[in-house]
Amino acid sequence: MNPASSQLSAFDSQPERKGRPGVFGRAQGHLAALGAALLLGLAGQAAAVTLVPSAAYTVTGASVRDAAWFPDGARAVVAADSAVMILDTQAKVQRQWLAFDRPVTDVAVSPDGQFVAARTRAEVVIWRASDGREMQRKSLEGGQDLGFTATGEVLILGKTLKALNIQTGRQRLILDEEQAPAELHVSANGTRAVLIWEASAQLVTTAAPSKPLVERELDESESVRQVEFSPDGKTAVVLTDVSFVLTEGAEPVELPEDVEKYGVITLPDNETVLYMDSGVAQSYSLTTGEAVGEEIPVDIEGQVRAGGQNLLVSYGESEKVQLLDAKSFAVRASLTPFSSNVTIGGFLPTGQVLAGVSEARQLSAAGARAVPNLPGELRLLKMAGGNLWGSTSSSVGIINNGRYTKLADLPKDRGGRALELNAAGTFAVSTSYPGLSVISLATGKITKALSAEQLKMEDVHEAIPTPDGKALILIPHTGDVVRYDLSTGRQTTAYTVAKGDEPLRLAMSAGGTLIVTLTNDTEDRIALIKPGSTKAFKTVPVPGYIEAVALSPDGKTLAVSLSSAPQGVLLIDIATGNVVARGPRLSLGTPVLAWSASGKQLLIGAGVYGREGSVNVLDLR
Repeated sequence: MNPASSQLSAFDSQPERKGRPGVFGRAQGHLAALGAALLLGLAGQAAAVTLVPSAAYTVTGASVRDAAWFPDGARAVVAADSAVMILDTQAKVQRQWLAFDRPVTDVAVSPDGQFVAARTRAEVVIWRASDGREMQRKSLEGGQDLGFTATGEVLILGKTLKALNIQTGRQRLILDEEQAPAELHVSANGTRAVLIWEASAQLVTTAAPSKPLVERELDESESVRQVEFSPDGKTAVVLTDVSFVLTEGAEPVELPEDVEKYGVITLPDNETVLYMDSGVAQSYSLTTGEAVGEEIPVDIEGQVRAGGQNLLVSYGESEKVQLLDAKSFAVRASLTPFSSNVTIGGFLPTGQVLAGVSEARQLSAAGARAVPNLPGELRLLKMAGGNLWGSTSSSVGIINNGRYTKLADLPKDRGGRALELNAAGTFAVSTSYPGLSVISLATGKITKALSAEQLKMEDVHEAIPTPDGKALILIPHTGDVVRYDLSTGRQTTAYTVAKGDEPLRLAMSAGGTLIVTLTNDTEDRIALIKPGSTKAFKTVPVPGYIEAVALSPDGKTLAVSLSSAPQGVLLIDIATGNVVARGPRLSLGTPVLAWSASGKQLLIGAGVYGREGSVNVLDLR
């Protein structure tokens, strides 16, 4: 199991769900049923519009979440966003699979080096390494760990612990739901595993996981961050509040207090564990727990895994994969993988594309070019009124000729998380959970700054201005969607939220049609509400998770980006609620969805499933 797999970055661009567990917890059967219903609904009508990918751009900045070495030490497999790739010792990509539409959180290599396995929170795929052939693909229950056994099976932990036969695809039950542990960590040679329970950690053989070789109790407050094995698999180090060593045939050995769970461990041999934190590395004996040798200065970010030919692989924090000399820690080779999505993006009025992961760059067929006059902390881009507007965490401005001109400084805790504008581009509202600011884009002045307390809300989850700028539509922490009159402070219901539903996103046309995206335990939907009503005249179910919505410049068509769906983009006629077009499946979810000023192109901040790409432009034909 990847130690960072439970700490998905904000990338990961999944929408925030206030009232239910993470977005991955929904049963896949509901998605299949919704997808079938949508396809049947469209089968009898010709699509009025076709979405055609016309340009794809690639930028770096992938989240690298896991890595594993092949037994020969000459290759490593890494997980970068939704891609899985095999690298040689020069960090050159030898093989790549683009087979997921979610973040890959764990990878593993079989002890004989013949197979590679990878998983998301929804499925696991096993390939033959020699030719890349997909051997098995299985749906998962969410949050599983996996690892190869020495006999060539794949252990998969969900609600139960099962073993998957690579050749036949058959699964056999090892531990039922009452017996299954919370975590599974398997040694590279497949002989041993560590099972993490609520109150203990056990070292077991993969052949008999119900019979612990050695066990150590865990305090209720202890949370396991990382588990690593020695090359022979007989010893494991558990990094937690009080880190310790589990060795077959010996009592558990506690490591010094200096070995804190916020550092990183790797086991380069069968005698020592290497602990790295705050720019230094220290070795400790696996037998006594005592420090061995002197501290060594290191410049390593993220996780480190031993197993190469005198090499370590470092990955994670810097969005790079680095191959390091195992003794000097010098960087021998590195790779910055392409990202499967972006976190910021939009069209310039001229039609040029700005997009990126950590910062917006101008994209073209020649590659990504830095824009020196854009602030590095630019976080949000919105097109309205024929202009491109932007926001940092502390300001709102306009972008002209590649230059960001600040219009207003945002008061502390009164914006910076989200930016929404009215259709004419004359008013904007910048929100944060503690409060919001309303900005006149004509004068550049903040006309109103409100705290959640002043709004009598626990916090503010979403806000948009009405077309005339005289009111706001708000999503509070709980309850109905409300309309707030900016002159009187009066609040009225804008949309009555049904029991079990949770509103997530808002949009409003120039004519006053309100759009509210909804989620519950079984599906995501889009509610369309006519002016003056508090109930939807049409509710549209969608076959996936809604990541973003954007109204076309003429206000007639709603674009919807979806993750984990057979169609990554839908176009909906807001007058009728009919789906008029659907775009390709995406490689990852993204919050970036933008129309061009002409309304003839859509920018989607993700790759197309099965292809390299971080950003795609879709033509409407």
